[in-house]
Amino acid sequence: MSEWHQSLDGMLGEAWRLLARGVANSRAASRSPSLATTGLDGWPASRIVTLRRADRGEGTLEVLTDFYAAKTKELQADPRAAVLIWEPRMRLQIRLHCTAAIFTGPVLANRWKRLPKAAQMNYGTTPAPGAPIGSALAYEKSPNAGSFAVLSLRVEAMDLLYLGDEHCRARYGRAGAWQGQWLCP
Repeated sequence: MSEWHQSLDGMLGEAWRLLARGVANSRAASRSPSLATTGLDGWPASRIVTLRRADRGEGTLEVLTDFYAAKTKELQADPRAAVLIWEPRMRLQIRLHCTAAIFTGPVLANRWKRLPKAAQMNYGTTPAPGAPIGSALAYEKSPNAGSFAVLSLRVEAMDLLYLGDEHCRARYGRAGAWQGQWLCP
């Protein structure tokens, strides 16, 4: 195994490699990170999402969601979010602080058209996601392009923790042009 975890550039490169792998490989651990927001009630709110894009050059990630899901309301109220990924094979924890932007409507028309019909069914639930219902299946699914939204997550900071034989931890910030700083694990 390479010694990627012993250099700041190596740690950062490995994190972005794993993020890109999550987009490309549906079985990769980084495909399904935890996204945490501040709930409208003030409590932390965390859920598993599917990573759809990772762009190292822009320092962004993308997640698809139903516009009427709680996370969009929470991010409208406070655009700060955290992303957590555990890559067991590499023994790497990736923690990201992000600022979210929400895109919906006509700007996404081409993306909506490219979604498989089965995937379109995930956007347009009645009642809205999270609404109380009378029984387990008392809802309807009907594809609705108006419910389709993209969360663009601008990575502001990364905290990487390698838990191999030698534990190594580093923090990177966008403001510091992604220059890393070693931290005690």
